[in-house]
Amino acid sequence: MKPAAVVLGVQARLPQAAARMRAGGTSVAAVLDEGRLLGVVTERDLVRALADDAIRTATVADYMTAEPCTIGPEADARDAAALMVSRQVRHLPVVEGDAVLGFVSARDLLDLSRRRPVDLERLGYEPW
Repeated sequence: MKPAAVVLGVQARLPQAAARMRAGGTSVAAVLDEGRLLGVVTERDLVRALADDAIRTATVADYMTAEPCTIGPEADARDAAALMVSRQVRHLPVVEGDAVLGFVSARDLLDLSRRRPVDLERLGYEPW
């Protein structure tokens, strides 16, 4: 898990989101309202807005994934991988109560496989 490097409000414009994500070296940002997780915005969302010719004018609320599936800090890598596969997502917010502790990504899980081989065919998931 990595701490949530980028946190945005729902009214943030997509160019601001992209700039902050780039500066933070991350491909996902948490969208919060009064400390409560409302959604996540990812590189995929930015590409979708670009394809819709809305990248300059849209807010993160227009393109975020609202009410994202989350995982708790006690969950292990298998739980995270299974949830990512079933929901077809690359990032999972790690939450405890209303607090966003960070994100686990498909890349994080692949990094674990360097230490212990993971059978990606069995997972049925291509993270790229």
